[in-house]
Amino acid sequence: MSYRIGQEIVFLHDVGGGIVREVQNERVRVEDGDGFSNWYSIRDVAPVLGDLANSKVVRKDDSPKPKRNKKPLSRDSFREIDLHIEVLVEDHAHMTNTEIIHKQLFALRQFMQQALCDRIRRVVIIHGVGEGVLREEVHVYLKGLDTLEIRHANHHEYGWGATEVILRQNARY
Repeated sequence: MSYRIGQEIVFLHDVGGGIVREVQNERVRVEDGDGFSNWYSIRDVAPVLGDLANSKVVRKDDSPKPKRNKKPLSRDSFREIDLHIEVLVEDHAHMTNTEIIHKQLFALRQFMQQALCDRIRRVVIIHGVGEGVLREEVHVYLKGLDTLEIRHANHHEYGWGATEVILRQNARY
């Protein structure tokens, strides 16, 4: 499979996709939806056909995707995730700021995907106060989802460093 600059792709082993910015042998440099750029093996990405909203991944086997039974919306359930890097990895001293934010956003994408699959109604994302970089990245990501409401979480319970999200029944990720 050959890729071209500007081509839209999806990640095969991760949530999301991006735009090919550079091609070298068996690798492509991809800019993801968050504006980050990383190198990937061509075996870890697949081209998107059509626009991203209605995209289909080109797969080796054309077998139809099994249909999932929809679970009832769990209105009383909620989940939370703490994105502090100390919670996500044991030793982060060797990590750059870019690597840390990538790890945190990856954890957030996995968490949101699972919450949507499990039809969770409300989630709380603990991002901390700090300089606001992670909070801003979290909000940019959330605004790209089909969510009902994004707001500050209860500051008596979480302090000022958390965001609450109320998910729609038919939310997409």
